[in-house]
Amino acid sequence: MSELERDNTGIMLSYKSNSKVGNEPAICRVDSVGHTGKVQRNVGRFTIGIESGYNTSASNHGYSGCRSGHSSKNGCTPSTARNKSGYRDGFYRQLSFNSRIVHLLLLLLLMLSAIAQVKGQYRSPSIVEHPSDLLVGRDEPATLNCHADGKPQPNIVWYKDGVALRVTPGSRHIVLDSGDLFFLQALQDDLHDDSGIYWCVASNRISSVRSNNATLEIAVLGMQFERSPKDARVAEGEAAMLECRPPSGRPPPVVVWEKDGRQLDPAVNHRYRIGETGELVITSARVGDSGRYTCTARNAYATRTTNPATLTVLVKPHLVSSSGSVTSAVGATVELVCR
Repeated sequence: MSELERDNTGIMLSYKSNSKVGNEPAICRVDSVGHTGKVQRNVGRFTIGIESGYNTSASNHGYSGCRSGHSSKNGCTPSTARNKSGYRDGFYRQLSFNSRIVHLLLLLLLMLSAIAQVKGQYRSPSIVEHPSDLLVGRDEPATLNCHADGKPQPNIVWYKDGVALRVTPGSRHIVLDSGDLFFLQALQDDLHDDSGIYWCVASNRISSVRSNNATLEIAVLGMQFERSPKDARVAEGEAAMLECRPPSGRPPPVVVWEKDGRQLDPAVNHRYRIGETGELVITSARVGDSGRYTCTARNAYATRTTNPATLTVLVKPHLVSSSGSVTSAVGATVELVCR
């Protein structure tokens, strides 16, 4: 019975026969075998190896290797070792070829393993929380958020209007461990102006990523009104106007009016109207409109209120009754009644 062995590539096999040479089986080496398992003659050039006690060499018949002086009934042709140096060359050339394939496979496995380890140990940064627009009062603390994730943990750098912020010990700006930018005081004056467009950049050894833009606006409101209301008198039925022009501010302040401590609502009483510059207009004034009025300007930063001004609504005089026509003698005293 014969046994045919071949490797996974379909090349280089051993052909073993049940025939014996003395007490040992005769063994042949064939150079190449096709995928069908049949011996392909005259195609191979190198043998795989050597069996103890046998000499193998390249053969133009496609097989060789039986012990000298013996034969096999299963196709082994006895031959003598005619070219020992040729066999050695072929053997080592084949061994070198197989070693290179093994080395390439090992290198590929190492590369795949390294890539898998890198993917587990490193990850590109991503912005988890972007900064948002912020309105803050002048001289007040403020925080712009920026949270990032990645492996290794990303480093956060903040930018204002396209320029990287320099954060040094004692600086008014502090980058917290979380990545947030903290302002001890949000300033806006001749020397400092923290208002602007901010963004953060998260970086690690893999890559970097930039957050969305966020606008920081410093809310301010001047101290002095440009115009304040003054005491006024008006006849009943006529229109009355009390002046008020609020101080400048960012964002622009909203103006409201109060009468005797109560806020006026033009949406409820349509006789009241607040003008574009802040003045209060009362159409068809009534006696009940008399009182103390104040103008208040407020925004996100502060609230300013004027001193009160008194509005007096006067009633026009009219005759209630009269004496009518009176006839009197010359030189006599006459009394006329008028109410």
